[in-house]
Amino acid sequence: MSLPMIFWIRFRDDQHSFKLWIPLILLYILLLPLALVVLFALPFLYLARNSSPEVMLVLRFILSLPALFGAMTGTEIDIQSEKTEISMYIR
Repeated sequence: MSLPMIFWIRFRDDQHSFKLWIPLILLYILLLPLALVVLFALPFLYLARNSSPEVMLVLRFILSLPALFGAMTGTEIDIQSEKTEISMYIR
C-alpha cells in the first residue's frame, strides 16, 4: 500500500481549458503536526477504550486512516454538465 502522490484536476468549458496538478506530499507535510498529536494521544485512547464506546469508534477511525489514504490511489471523478466538464484523478 502506497500513499497517493498527485491530485490532477481538469476544468473544461466551451471557451477555456485548465489543467492543474497538486503534489499531495505538501498536504502530508501540513498534516504532520496533526499526526504527531494523534500519535501522542493514541496510547491514552487505547487505555480508555473500555470506558466509552465513542472512544473505541475514534480509535478505529484513527487506525484506519492510513488504509483509507492508501485506497484513494486510482480514484477518478468526472462531473459533466451542459457546458462544463470537470475531471479529477488521484494518482
